[in-house]
Amino acid sequence: LQARNWPDRPLGTSMMIGTYYLLDDRIAGYVALESLYTALFLLAGMWTVWVLTRDRLTALLFGLALALWPNLTESFQWHTMTVSYGLGFAAYLAALGAWAQYLRGRGTVWLAAAGGAFAFGLFTYEAGSALPAAFLLLGGRENRRRLAAGLAVFAAVVGLYLAWRLTDGLGTVENRLFPYRGVSSPDWA
Repeated sequence: LQARNWPDRPLGTSMMIGTYYLLDDRIAGYVALESLYTALFLLAGMWTVWVLTRDRLTALLFGLALALWPNLTESFQWHTMTVSYGLGFAAYLAALGAWAQYLRGRGTVWLAAAGGAFAFGLFTYEAGSALPAAFLLLGGRENRRRLAAGLAVFAAVVGLYLAWRLTDGLGTVENRLFPYRGVSSPDWA
């Protein structure tokens, strides 16, 4: 099975296809996954706010607002939103928190975690591709060396994503590299 957006969102597409094959049309499994992924998204957001502010009340209020936000509760009832985009956005939030920990001198493990979470989010759903520019705002001028090393990691991740995207999945999408010879085009579906 090859989805139309495979080269654009390989992890998100893989998660959607895998979930479909795993759960088929059993609604209880989707509800359980939606609950789990929404909880992960909520916890990633609360942890990130706590890392940035070091205030538990602010993190709790953020979590409460996020949990009750009508757009979130409505859109995440659609399983594909939760399976791919929900985890991708949770990864972006975790990348922000890990980046803040790294900038505070907590070690390169946090930089690796930020880069890994950013890569997971980017290859799931590319909406956060400009986040490294926003991460610069957390940077401060006193630690330019850490800032440069961190931005090099994010630039490498964005470069890998652009190489993947601009080459149609490094050539893994044959119907985009070679003309379709069937009766109807798969792009019409």
